[in-house]
Amino acid sequence: MDKTLFLLALTLFYNSSEAVKCYFCEPLASNYQDIRYTKPCEKFDKSDLYVVDCDSSTMCFKTQVDFDFGNGVTTTYQRGCAAQTLSGDQRNIGGKWTHVTRIYEVYEEGCKIEKDSERLTTSTHCYCRGDYCNGAAKNRQYTILAVISLIIMII
Repeated sequence: MDKTLFLLALTLFYNSSEAVKCYFCEPLASNYQDIRYTKPCEKFDKSDLYVVDCDSSTMCFKTQVDFDFGNGVTTTYQRGCAAQTLSGDQRNIGGKWTHVTRIYEVYEEGCKIEKDSERLTTSTHCYCRGDYCNGAAKNRQYTILAVISLIIMII
């Protein structure tokens, strides 16, 4: 009986996929884009339509850009796999130079805000690890911080 429960619990936590799964969507660039081939963030609903396997990345990203045109702020979003490879990477394998995909760990988890006063934009770039981590409206670190604070207050 104990072995059966252990195997059942193990299968619940087993994930056969090695690639991280991220949500992917883009801001609409123009009215001329073909909506059939574009996954617009304006219609983002966390459905399978927006899921991609990130074979060349270990992280997901979400970018929010706020444009201030003086008559209100317009916000756009973009989600996807973090760019962590270089297209020209090669290695000498068996005496021949061969194209290889090497994943570089260049991002830290969390968000960074960039303000551009010349263009009147504010960009928030967030990077995270884990399947579907770029789907939340807010960074999950704030949720974790709130839970930890609550636990400390109770103790």
